[in-house]
Amino acid sequence: MNVKNISYICGNCTNNNNIKKDIMNEELEKVEKLIRDSLVDFMNLSFEGKKIELKGNLVFPAYRNDDKECIGEIRISEQEAKVLFLQHIKQDGAFSYSVETPTNETYGKGTRSGNVDVCLYKNGGREHLIEFKAKNPSQDSFSQDFKKLFCDAENLHNYFIHVLEKTKRKRKRENIVKKYNKAIEEVKKEKKSFLKIFLCDMRDESITKYDFGKNGILESVAEYDKSGILLRIRNK
Repeated sequence: MNVKNISYICGNCTNNNNIKKDIMNEELEKVEKLIRDSLVDFMNLSFEGKKIELKGNLVFPAYRNDDKECIGEIRISEQEAKVLFLQHIKQDGAFSYSVETPTNETYGKGTRSGNVDVCLYKNGGREHLIEFKAKNPSQDSFSQDFKKLFCDAENLHNYFIHVLEKTKRKRKRENIVKKYNKAIEEVKKEKKSFLKIFLCDMRDESITKYDFGKNGILESVAEYDKSGILLRIRNK
């Protein structure tokens, strides 16, 4: 085989790799737009006690009146975010999906599989694992979810979707990001897949996307308002 033929083959390999990369990027952009659109719907949900014009819509329920810690507050959870996301996935039609999907590996004590909130499939295979979380749970809760997303399968592009309620209690965003980073640090040596985080903050009415920079550090790379309009993007 002469040099010209070798160059031709190598050129085709490069082109094929570029095409595959473009297809993957398009798919990731689609998934991330569906996540953003569902979180926009999440931030604009109505709630119990308010007159609702459209029947058949999802609403946030209220806490009971004798709950002293939450009196007058609306109950916001990851369940609403998951329901809205699945509505968008079904409407889009590009992916098959399952819920409470058994993991490939075992987690915690014993030999039972864990579960992932949502799994998206293409051509019968797992493409994206997605975990939903609400409020500010313990470090262990983040660590368990991140281990599943990073370590359960190879070369998947996975997502962690975190929703924060509008609350009167004090809450610092940087403390939550510290929990993300600690969870990442605990599993980075076992890492098999990729992860991006979407944080929806009802108090700030914003959606923040976190990704890993060239130095491997988790960074805020984009921020959107409650209508999904891009407010800020990190310059690469």
